[in-house]
Amino acid sequence: MKRYRISVGAIGAREVQFRGTIMIMASASDQTAHLYEAMPKQFPSVPGHTPEKPGAADFSAEPISGVGGSNGPVLEEVRRLNKAGLDNYNNGKLAEAAERYRKGLELLPDNPVGLYTLGVVTGQLNLYEESKENFERLVRLLESRGTEVDPGILATGHQGIGVALLGLLAAEDPQEQTLDIASKAELEFRRAAELNHEYLEAWLGLGVALHSLERLDDAEAAFRKALAIDPNNQPAVERLRSVLEDKLEKRLFDLGYLSKINKPIRDFTPYENRTPIKVTGKPLSEIIIEERR
Repeated sequence: MKRYRISVGAIGAREVQFRGTIMIMASASDQTAHLYEAMPKQFPSVPGHTPEKPGAADFSAEPISGVGGSNGPVLEEVRRLNKAGLDNYNNGKLAEAAERYRKGLELLPDNPVGLYTLGVVTGQLNLYEESKENFERLVRLLESRGTEVDPGILATGHQGIGVALLGLLAAEDPQEQTLDIASKAELEFRRAAELNHEYLEAWLGLGVALHSLERLDDAEAAFRKALAIDPNNQPAVERLRSVLEDKLEKRLFDLGYLSKINKPIRDFTPYENRTPIKVTGKPLSEIIIEERR
């Protein structure tokens, strides 16, 4: 029986040998979900406040007072909706949370708390266009407030746009737009990393975007930066391994050991119910070379 390793890059899944078993790891949806989950659930309420890092502490459900010239009753209702939305979010009721934040934004469109949290919630609901739109509105709002906004907070907004773009890249498989979407994601992650050099998830997102663009050396550098921030970060370890495997495959192809390099898999339907198989005999690396000659 022939056994093949499936090379799929960052926007896809990867089959690797681990203790004699082939298994799929790091699919695009998994990577996007991880980056959304790593974002804090709430937005900093105090302009100019500097948390230790995005999501570290001092987050609240309060809107920033005075935004949009809103009056007391409106602010009070928005606070109530934000609180209800956060309660729904904490209880895993994402659709209900999204509705609460949407209603709050109808009352107070320039509400950074609502824009941020709705961006995170809709991303987790795989509503990537809506997520991107909310983060873009958030970034415009924050930039309009000038120097009173801490750069680390603005970085979180750019991170949200980048993650939403990765979600679109994974979900829609627009072959003719892949380069454009991934390039836009790269720019957002770079901006987030520039604003906060220690923003681990920004470097992870940047690595994923660069990997999807097949810029393997740059992707490796981004993942190594993430590991410099947190040497024990498992997603960074796995993604760096994925890049190094692709670099090895490319090297083997250049040397003539491989007849082709497989394109990324974007339709995972055939793999949903797959059963891991045991790899016996020769190491998987030798099987790859022999079967592809």
